[in-house]
Amino acid sequence: MTRRAAGPPATARGAPGPAPHARKQRQPRQHTSTREGQR
Repeated sequence: MTRRAAGPPATARGAPGPAPHARKQRQPRQHTSTREGQR
């Protein structure tokens, strides 16, 4: 596991790669939605 995790951990899990990007995109969207809701 340690040897494989040293190389294809992000590709195998697919979370450490597209996860941070998706979270960053979801955070600004939530903020904008909350601002619109307050307005």
